Amino acid sequence: CAGHPASGRMPQTGVVKKWMDDKGFGFIAPDDGGDDVFCHSSCISDGSKGFGKGDKVRFTPRFDDRKGKTQAADVSLASGGGGGGDWDGDGGGGGKGGKGGKGGKGGKG
Repeated sequence: CAGHPASGRMPQTGVVKKWMDDKGFGFIAPDDGGDDVFCHSSCISDGSKGFGKGDKVRFTPRFDDRKGKTQAADVSLASGGGGGGDWDGDGGGGGKGGKGGKGGKGGKG
């Protein structure tokens, strides 16, 4: 993953705002606010190919000198995020009008 740690910042958490499986990238909304952070599938550290909208993730912000922007590195699903472990893509559809969809599918058993 390109870049260097953004001003010595520690890993953060955020929520996947958008993920485009066909293009291999998406955007994360950091929990501490600020601009959305770009995430490429090559920067995913837990072996996943991608994420679903609303997934809670942990990442390290890195500054990409070539792009002049902060990107997410070492991205993985955040522990205790209430998500399903076997998400293998977004499956298409499914998320229309899903505002405030905390917990996602299969949350409470």
